[in-house]
Amino acid sequence: MFSNYIDLSKFVKKEAELETGLDIWLYSLKHLSEQDDIPAHLKQTIFEKLYDVANYFNMPKEEQDMYNESLKRKWDQEAVLARKLEAGLEQGREEGMKEGREEGREEGIQEGKLEVALEMKKNGVPLQDIAKYTGLSLPELEKLS
Repeated sequence: MFSNYIDLSKFVKKEAELETGLDIWLYSLKHLSEQDDIPAHLKQTIFEKLYDVANYFNMPKEEQDMYNESLKRKWDQEAVLARKLEAGLEQGREEGMKEGREEGREEGIQEGKLEVALEMKKNGVPLQDIAKYTGLSLPELEKLS
């Protein structure tokens, strides 16, 4: 196994001299304890996480416990919201399917009535009688051909 060790005390570049990603990392690690806020050139997610972790470990134990508890509450709340959202989506899907089945059933019944009415009309059954047996209106029956 190959290991590299870096002596940060020998890293002497100034902030304006940083050229590579490694330079930025070494500078950040060396000067992390000296900075309260993230420098502008480090406004990237990975360095924000580095500073968050460093800040966490610099907190007193009581503050870490409070922070952990607040994170746990936040994650619990997010989990509850996610479950409610999923339940709402599932209910919406079920209602949509139910409505779709009902609409399909109604359309099928209507189509069946129209087919029967058309056959009755072709066989000379008076429109009044067809309307009586199918529940279709006279204008609907007159349109059938």
